[in-house]
Amino acid sequence: MASVLRAKCQPCHQQPTRNRAPWPLLRYEDTQMPFGMTGLRRWQRMAKVIEPDNFPHMPPNGQPQLTDADFQTLRSWFSACVPPNLEGAGCDVDDGGPLPD
Repeated sequence: MASVLRAKCQPCHQQPTRNRAPWPLLRYEDTQMPFGMTGLRRWQRMAKVIEPDNFPHMPPNGQPQLTDADFQTLRSWFSACVPPNLEGAGCDVDDGGPLPD
């Protein structure tokens, strides 16, 4: 999961953010923050905006899009996060360890 975020999300979702990205996605904790006043977490919003027919759609047009393997990785991670795994096994590990700080 971390490799997909690095390649497809973090070019804009960094600190400071670029291209009007609303927040960084550099740490596991960034994905768990509330999404506005919706009652959702950011990862839940991420799960929606990556879908091909969603508006807004991420990554935006003109940027490298998610591959089938990327979708499979992210969808598996989102499934593991329902509810978020507070023990630290599952949502916050991939590629051999936690998301980079």
